[in-house]
Amino acid sequence: MSRGFTSAPWPSWDGWTQELASSLASCVNSPLSNDLLCHETSEIKGGLIALLKLGLNDHAVLKNIALNSYRHPLGFTKILIWRGASGKSIRVHDWPSTQDERSTAPLSDIHDHYWEFRSSILRGALRFREYEINETGEEYTKYEMNPLGNGNHILTKVATVGLSLARTVVIPEGGRYALGANTLHDTTSTQGAISLVVQGAKTKTTNIVLRKGEGPQTIDNSKLPHLRIDELQWLLRQLIIKLEPTHV
Repeated sequence: MSRGFTSAPWPSWDGWTQELASSLASCVNSPLSNDLLCHETSEIKGGLIALLKLGLNDHAVLKNIALNSYRHPLGFTKILIWRGASGKSIRVHDWPSTQDERSTAPLSDIHDHYWEFRSSILRGALRFREYEINETGEEYTKYEMNPLGNGNHILTKVATVGLSLARTVVIPEGGRYALGANTLHDTTSTQGAISLVVQGAKTKTTNIVLRKGEGPQTIDNSKLPHLRIDELQWLLRQLIIKLEPTHV
């Protein structure tokens, strides 16, 4: 294993995030498996804490992270740690822990992705529900979602289909989850969660969204408010506190 998680921090954010990406490279290039995040959760958590501390007071790092981080329409805060070629990325997802925060998030669309991903749950728990299209399922409207650039996407109605729940998986703290690009799913957290997500390369140009009835025909992520630097600093401090071994 490379240096990334176990030894003293690299002197710069860029150096350490590149090492982190290299250390996780076999994860995003290997066949899907829940065991393929390559490192123990405690090791991942410790490395992430040190990395966040390294970037906490570096204005250039904070500015770059803030420009690429935002409150996602599905309810979590997305914090981009590293971005590579072909859509690969490493990011932290911070899911809200209070009912008030959860109630302000829109209902979760059932969807697939342009890429596969692996998720390590560092705190809390996440519920993944996977679905399959069949003739006997509940009626949903199926859309194809295509990017228009600048964060915009257009939804094109394809058909009305039957949709059935295939399985529900609750991943507790310390657990891992792997999902293929074509798997229809939704994700929720009832108690709050922090996860490290390793996203693979983009493998297709269109993905699928399923909704009950009709819905908006466009998704404009370009208008999502990105985090201010002071908001990001506060959030990173909260993440460090929550992830520290002494936190109860």
